[in-house]
Amino acid sequence: MKNAVGREIPDSLLGGGREVYQGKNHMDGREFTKAAPTVKRYETPRETKVAASIREALEQCGAKSGMTFSFHHHLRDGDYVMNQVMEAAVAMGLRDLTIAASSTGSAHDSKVFRFVCELREPVEPQLLQRALDRTVKRFPIYRSVMKRGWFWYYLEDSPLPAQVRREELPPCCPIYPSVRRSLLFRVLYYRRRISLEVYHALTDGTGALNFLCALVYEYLLLRCPEEFPQPVPVLPYDASPAQQQADSFQKYYEKPKGRSMGRSPAAYQIRRERLPRNHLAILEGRMPLDQVLACARARGVTLTELMTAIFLRAIHAGMRVRDRKKPVVITIPVNLRSYFPSESARNFFATINAGYDFSRGEDSLEAVLKEVRRSFRENLTAERMRERMNALCALEHSVPLRLVPLPLKDVILRIANKIAAQGVTASFSNVGKVSMPREMEKLIHLFSVFACAGMLQACACSFGGVYVVSAPF
Repeated sequence: MKNAVGREIPDSLLGGGREVYQGKNHMDGREFTKAAPTVKRYETPRETKVAASIREALEQCGAKSGMTFSFHHHLRDGDYVMNQVMEAAVAMGLRDLTIAASSTGSAHDSKVFRFVCELREPVEPQLLQRALDRTVKRFPIYRSVMKRGWFWYYLEDSPLPAQVRREELPPCCPIYPSVRRSLLFRVLYYRRRISLEVYHALTDGTGALNFLCALVYEYLLLRCPEEFPQPVPVLPYDASPAQQQADSFQKYYEKPKGRSMGRSPAAYQIRRERLPRNHLAILEGRMPLDQVLACARARGVTLTELMTAIFLRAIHAGMRVRDRKKPVVITIPVNLRSYFPSESARNFFATINAGYDFSRGEDSLEAVLKEVRRSFRENLTAERMRERMNALCALEHSVPLRLVPLPLKDVILRIANKIAAQGVTASFSNVGKVSMPREMEKLIHLFSVFACAGMLQACACSFGGVYVVSAPF
């Protein structure tokens, strides 16, 4: 029998409801019945759907090996629930389970940040992929995946390929955990924009910026070879693989000498509405760098101090009257490479807090700036940075905590983080000036950076005389 395109179909293949192709829209309006699994309904009011234990609930659901266990996204921050369920499944002897773990990270805090480089010309995906392959060879730590041990998470080298993708998802979508094991970063492109999104466990802002600059460098060498006569320009960051993978926290750690950092008083917490599906909207401001620097110099402060004071006053302006008795506190990440020699591409930073109690002082910029300047000068010393670094590392070196199983450790650290977050209102990260070879600057429009965090976080960087401040909401 011939089908609609004139091909002869053997009769032996027909029958049992199968028929030849009879043209487009031939099946329109035809009714058919789909096979469906057998389900059991519980409706009798005298019976309860509440099980006495997680194991009993699994047994009633018919859980068996090879199934997929999904944890609903409304149970965000639900690692504890997931751990209890999986422990019960293991105790039942279930094997080969797949976890659709959408709940294991906060919907509002994916711990992913993004650096963006906007070029003068549209991105060519094939060349960007070649550039990425070259860049990953220069930064071997980016071949890592996150794995769970009995007591700690750890990074392990992986053969997974790094692939360039066209940007289609909302910014800063979760990278870890995911249904499938994946690298801890992604490279995206859209029109003239190259974006690098990184899971914060892999590296910090300085490490990610070095990677993006290397990626753009390799791409421009491929895209515009005629612009760079021999010898080709050299990148400012040229650390060896051993230097990149060094753990600088371990290198410089010293056991704390009894001084505690103390617990900060409760700070004002910003209440804000979330967008549907927890998507991010990015507010970006661009300013002439020379004019902003002139404003800072006229007041005898640094650019970061000036922006922190402005941020504090902006938050205060939006506070309700009954909330103004609480101080506004901003946490600022500090690059420890400025205090301890390091070329590490891994995390190596600490934080300081700068706050102002508007209920006890003037709300003028000069008054706020004076307090911010005092906080910065008091905390930004090598001695204070060493104290903060040692305090961060002390938990990892604590013998009792090291013996705590990872599921319980997750719960303990999450509670500790929530307690610490009560002393902070927002965060401001000033990455600073982005440096590229002079020959390449004319091919680049700008750089920008932003992050998805549990609190409001503004980020800033500068390039080509333009200061860019971005904040998601």
